[in-house]
Amino acid sequence: MKFSIILLALFASLAAFGQKNIDPTESKIFLDGFDPVSYFEGAAHKGLPSIHFSYKNREYHFESQAHLAQFKANPEHFLPQYEGWCAYAMAKSGDKVKVDPSSFSIYQDKLYLFYKNPRTVTRDLWKADEPRLKIQADKNWTK
Repeated sequence: MKFSIILLALFASLAAFGQKNIDPTESKIFLDGFDPVSYFEGAAHKGLPSIHFSYKNREYHFESQAHLAQFKANPEHFLPQYEGWCAYAMAKSGDKVKVDPSSFSIYQDKLYLFYKNPRTVTRDLWKADEPRLKIQADKNWTK
């Protein structure tokens, strides 16, 4: 009984962080269902499965018909850099690292996603030196 209470507390504390790092290639629903247009409005919001669009063999969800229309008009603008892999990891090592789709930055009108866990928020590390890290990430991505 005591062990199950400890386990329950552990899972509850992990859930409280809300952290879920995803592999951008593992699901046909891209960004774990987050609306790609919402990032450019300053917040990551889940889209609705009923408002969806397929582009380049991936399904995108949107929180409104207006966001869907914006995406359809220029889908490449709204896609994350490095095909959705962690921008900080791309800069530091060139590795493809899973991301938490709620951890993002808009820099020079481009979307960047980041890995996150309770001890490390790579978005904060990225934002501390965005110009230099973007240059390095772009170089590593082309390799």
